[in-house]
Amino acid sequence: MKRAVLRYRDMNESQRPNTPLVHTTRLRILGMSCGACVRHVTTALNAVKGVVHVDVDLPKNEAVVDHLLDRVSETGLIAAMSDAGYHASVLASSTEEGDLVSPPVLAHRSKGCCCG
Repeated sequence: MKRAVLRYRDMNESQRPNTPLVHTTRLRILGMSCGACVRHVTTALNAVKGVVHVDVDLPKNEAVVDHLLDRVSETGLIAAMSDAGYHASVLASSTEEGDLVSPPVLAHRSKGCCCG
């Protein structure tokens, strides 16, 4: 069972017997073209309450997001990307108890890259 030390005070009570499982969602992020885009995507996802960790890979145009499903769903992550100006879709999602492949969820609005 995957457990994490969480960054919000109300989420960091490891003595609780029912500590929520961390869910991992892999997103395809379209519209990134530089390091500034990576920082912008990382900042936008980290700002979502319930996100535990974000790893953005520019060459793959992907982000791997560890989050608590009871705080934020995949749709919430997609909305955060849309608000930040990027197209996003879910490639896969899983928990430690088993892999779940999700159907693609698309964000349709994009402001484009900040650098061009």
